[in-house]
Amino acid sequence: MTYETWLRDNGFGVTSDFDRVQFEPVIQGRTTADNRRRFVNTIQKGDFVVVSGVREPWAPFIGHAAIATTDNWILDMPGYKDGSYSKMDNNRQLKKGDWFNKYQSAWTTVYRIKASKKIRSDVAGWADWRYWATNHGLKKNRHVEYSLYTSLKGGYNRAYCSKLVWQALYYGSGETPLVIPRLSSFIIAPYFLPGEINFGFNPAKYGPF
Repeated sequence: MTYETWLRDNGFGVTSDFDRVQFEPVIQGRTTADNRRRFVNTIQKGDFVVVSGVREPWAPFIGHAAIATTDNWILDMPGYKDGSYSKMDNNRQLKKGDWFNKYQSAWTTVYRIKASKKIRSDVAGWADWRYWATNHGLKKNRHVEYSLYTSLKGGYNRAYCSKLVWQALYYGSGETPLVIPRLSSFIIAPYFLPGEINFGFNPAKYGPF
C-alpha cells in the first residue's frame, strides 16, 4: 500500500469527532518590544545597520544605513524632508534604543564585519571623529550637509547615510582592506553595503529586528 492510499483510506487522519474539536489559533509574530530588546542587546561598537522598508522621498534608493560609534550610540544622516533635521546640519547621533524607535515600523539588520575588535573599534572611532565630534565628546562640532551630490571619497562636509558608513569602513580600517575600492563618483545604496565588504571580512548578519 502506498502512503497516498493509506492517507485516503484513513480519512487523511481526521477523527470521527472532528466536528466537535475546538481549535484556538496561535499567532506568532514579532513584537516591537521584543525586537527592540533584541536589537539593543545585539548591536556593538563598529557594527553597521541597514533598514529596509524605508523610502526617503528625495533619495533614488530604498533603505537607510547607520553605524554604531559605541556600544550605546548610533550615528547616521537621517535626511531632512520631514522637518526633524535640517539639510545643512544633518548628521545626528542617538542612543541605540531611541534610534531603533525611529525605525520600529521597518526591519533593521545588524552587520558585524569579520575583523578584530580593534579594527571594528577603529572604524567606529573614525566615524565618530569625522562625522560627529573631533574630541569624541557628546556635543557635536561637525556639521554635515545631507546631499547625494558629493564625492564618495573625501567631501566630508556633504554626505548621505550609506556614504558615511562606507567611508568609516574604508578610512577607519587603516591598511586593512575591508571594502571594495570605488571611484569617487560611485554612489553606495544602503542595501549594497554588505556586498561592498571584501572577501574574508564578510559580515555576520543579525536580525532582522
